[in-house]
Amino acid sequence: MALRKCSWFALVSACPVTLTMAIVVYAYYTYVWLLCLPLIERGYAVWGISYLVMWHLILFIHQIAYWRTVWRDPGSIPDHYILEVRIASHRIAS
Repeated sequence: MALRKCSWFALVSACPVTLTMAIVVYAYYTYVWLLCLPLIERGYAVWGISYLVMWHLILFIHQIAYWRTVWRDPGSIPDHYILEVRIASHRIAS
């Protein structure tokens, strides 16, 4: 039973990453295949290639930042913060 819970948790926790990557892939398809490549085919090669270079630079920076964020350890809550929350909740309750 614990294995099933773990696999469901892994599946659910992968949903935001999968959704984000699907959006990036869709944006890549629409920008490159529907905008830049037709520009190059119609004779506007300088514009099409410059758009492609800019797009790939921005995409590269985005991917580095995104994957560094995904794989970074979230850390922990400091003990003094938890104590302050308990004091604040005690004050609210009384």
